[in-house]
Amino acid sequence: MTNTEIAHIVASVIAAMQQPAKQAKKPVAKKANRLATKDQQILRGFARKGIKNVVLMDRNDPAADFNVRPFKGWFALGRVVKKGEHGVRGLFHVSQTEALPQTEDKPVDQPKAEADQVKADQAEISRLATKFRLNRHSNQPSA
Repeated sequence: MTNTEIAHIVASVIAAMQQPAKQAKKPVAKKANRLATKDQQILRGFARKGIKNVVLMDRNDPAADFNVRPFKGWFALGRVVKKGEHGVRGLFHVSQTEALPQTEDKPVDQPKAEADQVKADQAEISRLATKFRLNRHSNQPSA
């Protein structure tokens, strides 16, 4: 090899090193495609459970009606998921829920005599517990 050939090879290598390496670009899935895929998976999951009338939340209009929500979403609406029901990706259909039982939030008043008796019982328990602790510690052998 001659000096000119070596110089030409060295120049080619240096030029190649100065250029950034070309990397194959990975195809980037668009956000809309990922969300549509996720929605299709949820719909297929409910179809496997036998639930056909599934209406997912419309991301463009969240105020529109939909009948699939997470557990706490149903709880906030006054419904609870039935025992033994399994969701699809953390979501439950309205047919898997039932209305919460309505309870009256009136405070329960204890009769005056009963309340006084409870206080007396608590005082007696506290007195006996203190006495027990004192007796336990006074009977300890000294080292």
